[in-house]
Amino acid sequence: MSQKTAACLINLLCLAAARAGGDNCDAAYQRGLAHYREKQLDAAMTDFAGAAECEAKSQHPSSLPNIALAEAYVEKGDDNRALANYEMALRIRPDDISALRAAVIVYLRHDFNDRAAPLVERLTRLIPNDAQAHADLGAIYAASGKPAEAERQFRTALSLDPKHASAMTGLGSLLLRTDRPDDALPLLKRAAELSPDSWEPHYLLGSAYTRSGEIKQALLDMEAARERAPDEPQVHYGLAMLYGRLERTADRDKALARFSELRSRSDHVRLARRDAGLLIAKSAPLVSSGNLSAAVELLEEAQRVDPNNEQVLFRLGGLYYDVNRYNEARTTARQAIALAPSDWRYHYLAGLIEKDTGNLAQARSAFETAIRARPAAADAYNQLGDMAMRQSRPEEAIRHFERAVRIDPADTAYKLNLAAAYRAAGRK
Repeated sequence: MSQKTAACLINLLCLAAARAGGDNCDAAYQRGLAHYREKQLDAAMTDFAGAAECEAKSQHPSSLPNIALAEAYVEKGDDNRALANYEMALRIRPDDISALRAAVIVYLRHDFNDRAAPLVERLTRLIPNDAQAHADLGAIYAASGKPAEAERQFRTALSLDPKHASAMTGLGSLLLRTDRPDDALPLLKRAAELSPDSWEPHYLLGSAYTRSGEIKQALLDMEAARERAPDEPQVHYGLAMLYGRLERTADRDKALARFSELRSRSDHVRLARRDAGLLIAKSAPLVSSGNLSAAVELLEEAQRVDPNNEQVLFRLGGLYYDVNRYNEARTTARQAIALAPSDWRYHYLAGLIEKDTGNLAQARSAFETAIRARPAAADAYNQLGDMAMRQSRPEEAIRHFERAVRIDPADTAYKLNLAAAYRAAGRK
């Protein structure tokens, strides 16, 4: 579970207490909570998505399904979708402190300071005595080149909570950057004591001792930082500089190699995402012109470049389906669902694949899951109606086709299917 930002709301097991009622939106939301309690995360996310869509159409929408879905995506490791849902929750309730706190955590984790700043400023207005909000705002101002404002926020945080380790660390870092190492050292030492598992105070202490010429003590703290954060590139670079000053050439070269490896890994991920996006764009006109085999080749390359890109998987799965490569289509659809179980389109694609390959029970389950994630998925109702007709169950087909027509009354195909089901059932 991600860092808790509120005692109750960000713990999904407590969210049930925050909403009462018996409407359809709440029913989907409560199903999601039940699945979450049973540790069925994907099923919970599907229900939360359906509840969120339902709430968006209500007169007095609740932000809770979006918060729940966002927190589930944080747990799944998908911060992009988490942020999208936190942002939706904040459009519904701009002053929701729980959503504000949670969104800020994710923004700051990815250094999205510009997007985090207005949220944290709002938090400091809503809860002016909250030390963490002031510490976060200090960190944002420091990263944005506003040292005076940053120092003021850090000191406000410490006045509210004298043992606030992240405020001490932030202020210590700021003092180092503004050439006040003597003032920074006691703060950083205390921060290291208060947060013994944190790497940053030790890294900053190593930097401070390096500047004062205390190389042996600097090395001790930098190595302590490495123990706590073995995958932080800047720690290995700091170690390499210290090893160089101590003429420990082999250790210096090893640290530099690790630094380069970590930087390259980060660059590779960024470039893979960019390249996959370009390949998706190149495939679009090929699909439009009917050159599906060439489009498949491009998207297969995109998948090799960025294997966990769900948009690539969805498009590739759809093309595999279009060219009757059902086994590959099924595999890619399942991979996309595993990454984003709340996206109804992936379940709908899985339903089409299973329907065309004669696996009607699996198809029905996939279409029903698509509807749980998006109650307005008229196409999924239409597919369920079509399967019911094929199995000579016209009354069941009528129910599904009627729902599709209610959702999208302008679609002629749904009306024709409904009329056929009426005739099959002996109705006029």
